[in-house]
Amino acid sequence: MRQMAYSDRNSDLASEIDAVRLAEVVGSLSLATDLGNGQPLETALSCTLVAMGLGKAMGLSAADLEAVYWGGLLRFIGCTSTSVEESSFSGDDLELRSALLSADFSDGSDIQRRISQGLGRQLSPARRARAVQSFLQRGPEIAPSVLAAHCEVAVRLASRLGMPPTVQAAVNTYHERWDGGGPKRLYGESIPLATHVLDFAEVAVANARGLNPDELQSLLRHRSGGQLDPGILPIFLKYSRELFSNLRQGSVWDKVMEAEPNSHRLVPADQLGQLARILGDYSDLKTPFMLGHSRGVARLAVEAGTLLGLPQKSVARVELAALLHDLGRVSVPNGITDKPDPLSPGERERVRGHAYYTERILSASPALSSLGRLGASNHERLDGSGYPHGLSGSLLGAETRLLAVANWYEGALREKAYRPALSRDTAAKHLRESTRQGHFDARAVAAVLDVTGHKLATPAIEAKRYPAGLTEREVEVLLLVGRGLTNKEIASRLVISPRTVQQHTLHIYNKIGVSTRAAATLFAAEHDLFSPWT
Repeated sequence: MRQMAYSDRNSDLASEIDAVRLAEVVGSLSLATDLGNGQPLETALSCTLVAMGLGKAMGLSAADLEAVYWGGLLRFIGCTSTSVEESSFSGDDLELRSALLSADFSDGSDIQRRISQGLGRQLSPARRARAVQSFLQRGPEIAPSVLAAHCEVAVRLASRLGMPPTVQAAVNTYHERWDGGGPKRLYGESIPLATHVLDFAEVAVANARGLNPDELQSLLRHRSGGQLDPGILPIFLKYSRELFSNLRQGSVWDKVMEAEPNSHRLVPADQLGQLARILGDYSDLKTPFMLGHSRGVARLAVEAGTLLGLPQKSVARVELAALLHDLGRVSVPNGITDKPDPLSPGERERVRGHAYYTERILSASPALSSLGRLGASNHERLDGSGYPHGLSGSLLGAETRLLAVANWYEGALREKAYRPALSRDTAAKHLRESTRQGHFDARAVAAVLDVTGHKLATPAIEAKRYPAGLTEREVEVLLLVGRGLTNKEIASRLVISPRTVQQHTLHIYNKIGVSTRAAATLFAAEHDLFSPWT
């Protein structure tokens, strides 16, 4: 079946949405990064607002203010790409990132204190002690590759968002320090000024929650000349009361939208799909079992919706909602999403909460709020047994019914930590049985099963052509690398030697132009290599 070009599907949507402010899309993405870092919502927005006020007080140029603004909103977009590695300590990657967000990485005692207080809080005392000790022993070893991945993925996503080189440079130097102690060993004025301003704002905002004004000033003085640019300190101290005043008046969303420098950047409605794919890729990077899931659900929903004869506007909405539907999943630790054993009641509620957060993340943007509601409804069921709102019957429109079926089927074909992937026939059987029980809409089920080959004979399979000249074997290796498997584990699956796996991996990285597992994973997602049904 012909898959319609995105611009074709969205021509009608433009009558409903002329254009969307890029700041709204990126601001929504910043809320997702807050969840992915275990931070309160609007943390990145608050850092950006303080940084913009500080930059203006410093008399920054228009170009530097632009880098501060967009760099502040996009600063953390690469952080969840290493959740697999970070969850290895206690199972809670969010907890780890939250504990270290405001740390001074040159101060071993500060690291130890924050890790001892913040890591493994849900574990027994003995397991918590082991988790802390494991991080203190292994953390320095994996830190360089983790930090490199954060920056490489952030730059790649920022580039796809159309950000200028100054903004890409700001996110690429996120972990650098004034004294040269960062992973790239840049120091002083060799680091973009926007990065120094954002560093100061981030340290101030993150530490202000637990310190009084005098204690915060003392901490900033202590870190100036080390982590922070010492030239910024006197300006910050002079204007600190004014800089923090906007944070004490409820939501800062509107203030951040007003603070956008230069003219507002607008995205035509027919280009929304490009942005939605970026947000979908970001959310799917969180766990290896969901890589490419958002794109897969969107593609399946489009084909099934077209077969059902839905209006093009509805097909476009379903595609966008499918690409955005799992944004809230970044709020769930990998120790839960990747758990091979049955979940506890509390863990199940944590997973179910991701639908609420998807809706919450997108609700601040007038243009995206309705898509957020639709995306979050993919777990609703006709009989009212779904979540987050327990809607049923006529309250679930055709778009919701289709999205629910497409999401279930695409997910069923994926291997999960707690079960192997279902075969197509087994998935179809379960789907039909659930329909008889009243969970799914029969027409939507019929359309999804039709476009996935359950009624028509499977056509002859042509030899596939892969991007960047990758071979079929290299794609097999790439997908397993993206899943976070070790060379030894990949070798066992493919019945080759670990050395051969290593050679394949080096060739793959050279062909696609990356240097970290996270960036290679993003490349595979961008080229739809993870889909289990196409």
